[in-house]
Amino acid sequence: IQDCENNAVLQRDGTSQAQRTLKALLPSYVSVDERSMQDLIDFTNNFTKEINYYNNSDVIEGDWESFFANQLIDKTDQKTSPHYALFIAFLEIFQYAQEDLNTITQRHLDFYYRDVLQIEENPAIPDQVFVIFELAQLVSQQLVEQGTALKAGKDETGVELIYDTEKDIVVNEAQATEFKSLFYNKANDSRLYASPIANSANGEGEPIETEEPKWRTFGSISDPTASYTTADRPQAQLGFAFASPVLTMTEGNRNVRITLTVSNLFGITTAQLANAFKVEFSGEEGWIEPLESTSKSPADATFVTGTNTIVISRTLTEAQEAIVSYDSDALLEPFDTQWPVVRILLNTDDSSSPYVYEQLKNLVIQQANIRVDVDGVKNLIVQNDQSTFDSSKPFMPFGNRPVLTSSFYIGSQEIFSKQLSNVQLNITWKGLPTDNSGFLGYYHDYLPPEENVNRRNGRFKSEISILEGREWKTVIPASSSLARMFDPVSNSTLNDFKLINVSNSTLSNIPRDPELQSFTKFDNSSQRGFLRMQLLGVDFGHTDYQVSFATQAIKVSKEDPVTSELVNEPYTPVISELSLNYVSSVTIDLVSSPSTTTQEAFDERVEQFFQVEPFGVSEAHPFVTEKSPTISLFPVYNDEGTLYIGVQDLVPPQNLSVLFQVAEGSANPDLPQQPINWSYLSGNEWFDFPEANILSDSTNGLITSGIIEFSVPKKASSDNTLLPTGLFWLRASVT
Repeated sequence: IQDCENNAVLQRDGTSQAQRTLKALLPSYVSVDERSMQDLIDFTNNFTKEINYYNNSDVIEGDWESFFANQLIDKTDQKTSPHYALFIAFLEIFQYAQEDLNTITQRHLDFYYRDVLQIEENPAIPDQVFVIFELAQLVSQQLVEQGTALKAGKDETGVELIYDTEKDIVVNEAQATEFKSLFYNKANDSRLYASPIANSANGEGEPIETEEPKWRTFGSISDPTASYTTADRPQAQLGFAFASPVLTMTEGNRNVRITLTVSNLFGITTAQLANAFKVEFSGEEGWIEPLESTSKSPADATFVTGTNTIVISRTLTEAQEAIVSYDSDALLEPFDTQWPVVRILLNTDDSSSPYVYEQLKNLVIQQANIRVDVDGVKNLIVQNDQSTFDSSKPFMPFGNRPVLTSSFYIGSQEIFSKQLSNVQLNITWKGLPTDNSGFLGYYHDYLPPEENVNRRNGRFKSEISILEGREWKTVIPASSSLARMFDPVSNSTLNDFKLINVSNSTLSNIPRDPELQSFTKFDNSSQRGFLRMQLLGVDFGHTDYQVSFATQAIKVSKEDPVTSELVNEPYTPVISELSLNYVSSVTIDLVSSPSTTTQEAFDERVEQFFQVEPFGVSEAHPFVTEKSPTISLFPVYNDEGTLYIGVQDLVPPQNLSVLFQVAEGSANPDLPQQPINWSYLSGNEWFDFPEANILSDSTNGLITSGIIEFSVPKKASSDNTLLPTGLFWLRASVT
């Protein structure tokens, strides 16, 4: 009783026999003499005009109108003319005769039922009321015993009203404070409509301004047969989501390809899914949705491959915001994760009929693969053996006097915390020799000649290694042709742009470290996070330059200076632009097996799979899914109507009495009564109340006003994310 959401005095107690009685059938509805005191005075005033005076000659000389006209009673001292006072006194006495006359109808009925039909009256039935108890401060619970007398003031006759409680009740602090509802339009378009504030005019919090403050218990829409575009309730948000460190992508052109392996697609086609999903990524200030553009590469697409695979591919352009770790304060959804989130929702604007949810809700997800392909990462840490650089400006990667084994380091927490299948270095060199024969012509006359002949375009190499556990793992050795630092365009002319592609088993076997902390430079304490380019092959002649220059200068002085040239200064590598591309992927196994259904597997999980519900989210994992060995891709709803009741200050195991005040006439007597299934929420799963735990139900299945008393088991929890956290939730559902 104490858990009714409204502590105001109830204006009515539902429907009763007295409320259904037609007033026109009551004996008092029409009186034999209905005239009031004023009616009699008005009648007299009009009648006096008909009473005349006659003289001795039998001629009319006047009437009685002046005898009663303009006669008033002074309200201050109650004085009036003597004859008018006698008239008013007569009317007062006449009312007794009127009242007796007006009992004829009732006396006739009494005679007919009691004397003719010999019907006896039933004994008096005591009145019933619903009582709401409020605990005093500092009192957590109180027993109210059966038969406790409760004063209710006096009735119209001044008699004291006293009500006795029908049974024992322990009054506690629990109160029903939030109400939500969900309507599944099964018979028509198969869409779901959510009412986040069910006890409101529109399901979204609009005040109820009607004389009778009623609201739709199960959130139904006004016309289930009409188009969803005209529905007076918002469509429910349904879908699924993944959280993974592989989704951390702060810049560049970013393609995310999600491959879902499901039980069986049951004939679902690419055409049905082409516009079925809305994909969003977690950003710093809100959800990021891929821009609609025909120029994006790769283009956004959703398609079916084979009989059990759905592929969802989305691309964020370099102009869009960074995908970052999930922040519940900014994004306002209860995802319990430290990683970025990709959320795939059903597109409620999809005009497919029936709605695609009907086909997708029974899919069981077995595995998911998330692959990210990022081009153009420029926010990098760059340094050589001497110092760090600003990568947005030209810099010397191997220093101003590079020698063999000089090293250049490229660092990125985003890239090198992931398990990579491919890394590409996009390097734009500055100031390369313009000689048609490339470096061979540029380094003419350098000494010694036997070493200088090696200074060719393809002989300048850098060995590529990646740091893992303080150990450099070589992914491109200097002996490989892929280690070349420069590429010719034609006729040995050098190309300013160089793409170095790293893709091999050594790279793929370097494990990820999702817990890699941020860093600002490479030093002896660095565990990972860096790629190293080490200069090997041949050097750039800085140590040979002075001798070569002096020797050539002497030679030029002895020969014709017009036809002789001095040696060029050695080329010092300068990078004007640097960016990285990379590919990384991760596979999530969601099939129940000995390796996935243990506490250890759950505690050590990195990736997370969530089902997005109308009023929250819930993580699904083979270990925590208690009721079913399989995990559905979407949250599954089969009931047409669902009411959610949020209860605060409940301390399970505890009894809970909930008062339901049903609007008169809102139940349709022409339809068969539908059973109400009651359940409670625990660990983001719904569990049916055992029959013994519903102690009493006087609502006749929510058709009439009454009280339902539950025994809420200890298993019920309030730390769920499926619905707002902090409340214990009950669910009433109708198939």
